[in-house]
Amino acid sequence: MKTRYYKDLFGRDIRLSEERMNHIRETHPELARQLSRLKETLLQPEFIIRSKSDSEASLFYKSMKKQQLAKNIFVSL
Repeated sequence: MKTRYYKDLFGRDIRLSEERMNHIRETHPELARQLSRLKETLLQPEFIIRSKSDSEASLFYKSMKKQQLAKNIFVSL
């Protein structure tokens, strides 16, 4: 898989690298099945929280079908 690029609701470029995709598949299989919703979550999150452990990361949250779908998004600035 090549690196994929998305835009968030602020127009920032979001990069999903192959390494991060492998991390999602291996440690968050429930999210791997929801990747088609990544763009929707980035563009229409219910709320966003700044990461406490990484100043360049934000957590985008969106509820989907009775389960919370959270995306840890590293924003390239």
